[in-house]
Amino acid sequence: MYGIFIHSRLALSLGALILLVVLLASTSCSKKQTVIQPAEEYYATAIEFMDKKQYTAAVEQFEELQTFHPLSPYTQISELEKISANYGLGDYGETFYLSRRFIEFYPDSPQLDFAYYMMGRAEYARGVALIDRFNERELKRARASYRTFRQLVEEFPKSNYVIEATAHMRHIRNILARDELKVAQYYFKRFSYVATIDRCINILENFPNSPYNLAALELLEQSYRKLGWDEEADKLASVYSDNANLYDAN
Repeated sequence: MYGIFIHSRLALSLGALILLVVLLASTSCSKKQTVIQPAEEYYATAIEFMDKKQYTAAVEQFEELQTFHPLSPYTQISELEKISANYGLGDYGETFYLSRRFIEFYPDSPQLDFAYYMMGRAEYARGVALIDRFNERELKRARASYRTFRQLVEEFPKSNYVIEATAHMRHIRNILARDELKVAQYYFKRFSYVATIDRCINILENFPNSPYNLAALELLEQSYRKLGWDEEADKLASVYSDNANLYDAN
């Protein structure tokens, strides 16, 4: 019995020794994995991953750079690159969040226009892709995207991103105008002519030169006549018949 007891103790001691060796080896490997590289090396490696479209690996490198070198000049640049990487991954929610955070943290950055542009693109990608369903959530995102692009165009008129932002705005404008027209037509069919008028005026005032303006004008005239406002309807008919070319689709 005593021999069995000694054997058991030896077995336990040997097991404990093996466990200790494994833990030490694991700790040693962990230390090797957390060797801190210079900021420029993290950045260079991340850019290599970006060039290869290996965005997940790039994000990891950018995050390590920001963790180990928070005061490095590369940190601010890496924030912008992370925005691009997340957009490349199709993570538009994170793209939007990072863009907005960059605008808040670096309001004087010379790359601020890029952050606005990417924030608008993120909302555009999330809102416009499913817009034909006329889901209110997607329409809300489209409106937010339009506002962001408009802010970019107004605050940074010489930005390299103005042309693309303007094109996105035109597309969103047409989508929102189309949705407003559908709502106006719905109200008209339900004999809610005042509500129809409000929607039509909203199209004309807020979505100038959309391809739905002529239809909005015609529906506005019909609503005036339904309410017995023939004088206003006649004036409106005269205006849009003389200037129909101004309401052609753009």
